[in-house]
Amino acid sequence: VQYRDGEVFVDGQSVDIFIYGEKIRADSKFKYLGVTMHATNTAATLAKARLTAFDKATGMLLAGLSRIPSHSHQFLVFLWGALVAPVPQYGLELLVLGEHESQSFVKTEVQAWRRLLRAGGRAPIDAIKYLAPCSFDVERRTRRAAFFLKLANSPSGSWQNAAFVYHSIHQ
Repeated sequence: VQYRDGEVFVDGQSVDIFIYGEKIRADSKFKYLGVTMHATNTAATLAKARLTAFDKATGMLLAGLSRIPSHSHQFLVFLWGALVAPVPQYGLELLVLGEHESQSFVKTEVQAWRRLLRAGGRAPIDAIKYLAPCSFDVERRTRRAAFFLKLANSPSGSWQNAAFVYHSIHQ
């Protein structure tokens, strides 16, 4: 794949992509959900970017909650599920995360809930996990399984089917 002057060439052949009849300018990098995607990205760099976004979303939730005199735990869980939990999930079903990256997300989630619950470092981890909603790891695995099911049922020859074959080979 080569990029020249807004054009993309695959095996020397020009490839044009149209959306609603308008030709899209080709670029070797683009921003997707706050993360710059390009050929040198690795699963580790993308995971790190999602972790940063996850931490920022938690900070924004904390800042917003600090303006509310009191709130229920149920309200906190609702806000977490609507505003924070989706942030690290964006696009991760496309990646093959190693054990280290997966554990980093779980650790970041636990730290976020410690901050949200105002629980100190000596608070039992079981209490934090009980008060937090579904864990990141369970949600990531569920989303990944749904993603692969969607790819597996895609029409032969579609980009989804090509992605499924690629992931099947590289797992």
